[in-house]
Amino acid sequence: KEKINNFEPDILLVGCRSLEASFTAKLLKSGNEKKIPVIIGGQHPTVSPERVINSEVVDFICVGEGEEAILELIEKLEKNEDETKINNIWAKKDGKIFRNPVRPLMKNLDELPFPDWNLFDARHVDTRGTFETSRGCPYSCTYCVNDYMQSLYGGVGGYHREKGISRTIEEMDQFLTNFPQVNDIWLIDETFTLKNDRVKDFCQQYKKRIKDKFNVPFGCMTRPEVLSEEKVRYLKEAGCKKIAMGIEIGNEKYRKEMLGRQMPQQSIINAFRLAKKAGIHTYSFNMVGFPNETRKDIFSTIDLNRKGEV
Repeated sequence: KEKINNFEPDILLVGCRSLEASFTAKLLKSGNEKKIPVIIGGQHPTVSPERVINSEVVDFICVGEGEEAILELIEKLEKNEDETKINNIWAKKDGKIFRNPVRPLMKNLDELPFPDWNLFDARHVDTRGTFETSRGCPYSCTYCVNDYMQSLYGGVGGYHREKGISRTIEEMDQFLTNFPQVNDIWLIDETFTLKNDRVKDFCQQYKKRIKDKFNVPFGCMTRPEVLSEEKVRYLKEAGCKKIAMGIEIGNEKYRKEMLGRQMPQQSIINAFRLAKKAGIHTYSFNMVGFPNETRKDIFSTIDLNRKGEV
């Protein structure tokens, strides 16, 4: 409340996941005394737009990706133009809700500008830098928001897109030059090791421009079935310190039929052991509490982690 009252922003933009929704609403209800226009974006309004737009604390929601949509909304508000017909944006005005379709996805992510690092000083930046070399996921696991995004954008272009490796490395270089306290890089690509040549290219450029210059290691996420001994070697040489992979549940039949993850037990075990053998730390994603999950299933998940020596 104090931040909002002192800064007096023209608009409040809030990213929200589903488990944060009720807390977000409470914060806005108590903190936004001046009724500054609020736009909610992120996963929750994307998958549950009706629920979010009908909240008393919300004026706009952004469904799907927001770079172009938010810019257009801000420009309309600045010019006092009609803000109810912007693709990806749902708006409330004069007691009515205006529901707009999603716009085509950005095909060339390299057209996005680098973040404006001048807006921040070192106090605002953690010791970890987070970057993407690609966006979206080519897989459609039944429990994941990516399955919904694949469906949402099914008629306007493929959801998974890649950035140029050189462009990403240049962004990292500028970031680390501005914030020398950063000692770790995390890649948020959901399946970083999808393509062998791309992994090789990234690792060669990272070693030359980032590891050798700043001595900063990195970590990534991927899937066990797209990790190989060759890719692990590239990653290790470039300074990869950590790989995170999803196991989800140890029951292979359940994992394949209910979750849509076609991963044999042995491929999971082999992937984790490959990383461990190379001296790269591993982190596994697991879930407990699936519908009809048994005590035996839970212990099979624990056992699979042990076999993979996670």
